[in-house]
Amino acid sequence: MKILQICDYYESLGGTEQYVLNISNALENLGHRLIIVYGIQSNKTLKYENRHEYYLPALMNSKGLTDENADKALNTIISKHNPDIAYFHNIPNYALIKTSSERIATARYIHDHRFFCPKGDKMFIIGGKTCDFPMSISCYLNTFWRGCLHPFPNISLPLIKNKVRAFKALKNIQLIVASQYMKKCLVRNEFSPSSIEVIPYFCSYNKKVDVEFNDFVFFAGRLTKQKGVKYLINSIPRWPEKLNLKIAGDGPLEQKLKYLAQKLGVSHRIEFLGRLPNSDIKKYYETCLLTVVPSIWDEPFGIVGLEAMYCQKPIVAFNVGGIKDWLKDGLNGFLVKRKDVRILADKISYLFYHKDIAKKMGKAGSNIYQDQYEQDHHLSLLIEVFEKISA
Repeated sequence: MKILQICDYYESLGGTEQYVLNISNALENLGHRLIIVYGIQSNKTLKYENRHEYYLPALMNSKGLTDENADKALNTIISKHNPDIAYFHNIPNYALIKTSSERIATARYIHDHRFFCPKGDKMFIIGGKTCDFPMSISCYLNTFWRGCLHPFPNISLPLIKNKVRAFKALKNIQLIVASQYMKKCLVRNEFSPSSIEVIPYFCSYNKKVDVEFNDFVFFAGRLTKQKGVKYLINSIPRWPEKLNLKIAGDGPLEQKLKYLAQKLGVSHRIEFLGRLPNSDIKKYYETCLLTVVPSIWDEPFGIVGLEAMYCQKPIVAFNVGGIKDWLKDGLNGFLVKRKDVRILADKISYLFYHKDIAKKMGKAGSNIYQDQYEQDHHLSLLIEVFEKISA
């Protein structure tokens, strides 16, 4: 099968970009041929000798305007390679998705909230609560009530209108999501359940793990408000004194988090590791006592959970978004009410005092991963969808 894969970044950045690279390599290993079209170029953009790759900046036109030159460029690529299917990721230009769907079978993986949330994270600025509204004029009204978007109509209204147009353009193509939560979001926005397939992510680890259970909690992720690291740090005074925290990642809140740790008198118990390569992060998963996912936004999925499960570690997480798809409370970790620092600390402390249960939960998570989230499982579901819509 020839697969035209269309993405924003063609380099190793966050989870979505890493997924594009991993799935491209995995599909090629199965004998499929890949054509890559990407919209953003940098000095880290990848180049493969045996892969057709094209730079098309018009993919990133967030207004979704029909551009004759861009349409012509995409149609030329399609005519040249005659792919069986186009597989889109994180592309704001819905006009080009429509162009593709008129020529060949087309699928889009909805990786995050940006598709149906003009703000992008489904969180209100005022009050910090998550949004359960479908995408509509209510997004504009919430600009004033809850600080959702920019309060000026000439800025916020075009964002909402573009989302509405994008919905219309994508009503008749195959959509793919990673979690039941994301499917519910699309159904809430009046997409047909039959047009949405749930195909969970897999993690990029494929080597044997050397498991140890040491006295530190591990967090991996961006240091942003959505990731909720401040709640994790606020819970430390309630932990056993011998238990420490290691944080892998960087982001705009790093200095504020360090100040918070200093204010709470727990700086000596936290190690900020900075941004690390995946191979180094894996070592911390292997050697930690447990992994914490303290996100306060509705995580579309939470691939860090799969990484921890692969490394046989229990997870304590706030019960948000798609996390409960893979975290079964009491089996491979604990689900905690969002922002509940006391219960978060209690569950972390419990696993410190009951390492036998931590090991049992870690093994259960590993079994869940092997049964439901292996790369081969993802590939078989994905290819089944491709074959169905391209038949």
